[in-house]
Order: sequence, then C-alpha cells, then structure tokens
Amino acid sequence: MITVLSSPKNITQVQKNNPTNNKNLWLLWLLVLVVVLFIQLSTAGVLPDIQKDEVQITDYGRLTLNPKSDWSATWLLGTNKPLFIWSYLGPLIAELGYRWGDGLGTSERITSILGGLAAATIAFGWLLSRRVPRFAALLLSTAFFVRPSIYTYSTARKS
Repeated sequence: MITVLSSPKNITQVQKNNPTNNKNLWLLWLLVLVVVLFIQLSTAGVLPDIQKDEVQITDYGRLTLNPKSDWSATWLLGTNKPLFIWSYLGPLIAELGYRWGDGLGTSERITSILGGLAAATIAFGWLLSRRVPRFAALLLSTAFFVRPSIYTYSTARKS
C-alpha cells in the first residue's frame, strides 16, 4: 500500500498494482486448470460411447465442412434438407475432433474440454479486467469450467 497525504486531515490509501500478485494469481489459475483438466481427461472414457447431443453437435460441424450433404442426424422436414447451423464454432471443433480422434466420442469430449478451458481462461481474464475481486473471479471461472462436466457426468450416470 502507498499512503498519499492530500492534507494533514485527509489520508487516502491507494493500492499499487503489484505484478507479482498477478503472476501468483495466474499461476494459481494454471494449477486449478491442470487439476481439473487431469480429472476430466482421466474420466473422459467413463461416459457411454457417444450421447445424442454429441452426435447432433458433431453433425452440425460435419455439415459446416460439407454443406451440400444430403443426409443429417437433424433434418428439416419442411424444406427436406439437413439442418445447417454455422453461427458458432463449437460444432466445427467437435467435428474436427471426431475426424482426428478415435471415432468413439472421446476425441470430441477432449476438444470440448479444451474449448471449456479456453473459455474459462478468457472469462477469468475478463473478470479481472472488470476489477472483480480476485478470489471471486477465480471461483466464478472455476465454476464456469467445472459445471458442464459435472452436469454431463451426472446425466450419464442416470441413463
């Protein structure tokens, strides 16, 4: 803390932005990511081979790469054509993961986990830039990263 005396009666304290504290905070964030990533990757094969929503999302990505396809997992009956969604990158990334992976659904999950890691890191940086308290930013970003996997694992165990 730096103490600034504006007048003998008025004392104002200004907190100096300490780069060491930011470095430690980002190292803590990296540690959280590594632990959560390790847990998620070690259990990625526990779920059933592939779920309905994963098939649909991956199929949207396939249609993005092959828009003239005449078949799809999701069909528009009125136009008698496949449903084509190009408005976000998730399906395309899932399809690329499928093509690079084993075809059992694990590779799509891994690319989704990595996408969640990137999104949570961006959210963490954004919260810090908005001057959200550091501990709150860390908790919110961790919850943002962990929450989808908890939902997926809990629904997979019910089915």
